[in-house]
Amino acid sequence: MRDDRAWLLDILEVLSNIEKYATRGERAFSEADLIQVWIIYYVQVAGEAANQLSDSIKNQCPDIPWKGIIGMRNVLVHQYFGLDLDEISMDS
Repeated sequence: MRDDRAWLLDILEVLSNIEKYATRGERAFSEADLIQVWIIYYVQVAGEAANQLSDSIKNQCPDIPWKGIIGMRNVLVHQYFGLDLDEISMDS
């Protein structure tokens, strides 16, 4: 069974992976399907990792929008055909 440390390390790795392409900007995201898929996948992974964290860890970091991160993961996983890229954009 994985512990909070492992889930937090996953989130850090995900953020690093997202940053690789997010730094290319909004235009690259909106025009390149592969960048969209890359970023959306890693946002899903971050949401799943956040969902697996203990309440104790989440309560220690109340400034992080845990429910929003988890909620975005749920939208991406369950409403993939109805996604609005503006809702996922890097400015959101």
